Amino acid sequence: MKLTVTEITMHPADQSPIYSQMATKIGIMDEGAGPFVTITQDTDDGVVATIRLDFEEVNTLVRAISMLKDCIEE
Repeated sequence: MKLTVTEITMHPADQSPIYSQMATKIGIMDEGAGPFVTITQDTDDGVVATIRLDFEEVNTLVRAISMLKDCIEE
């Protein structure tokens, strides 16, 4: 039997990773066409919002976030 991590939860240290509205779940999925990343949060009105990105998009997203961060730190 093998154990494989397929989801990680990011959350404030003082809040529950399960019940916190600030919890963000980052996972990996594959529906037959290759693996992709999912980013999921529960919204304030109880709706689950999910973004699906392939790994190339993840790299581009990280670069875009870094660019925005650099702009506000100038």
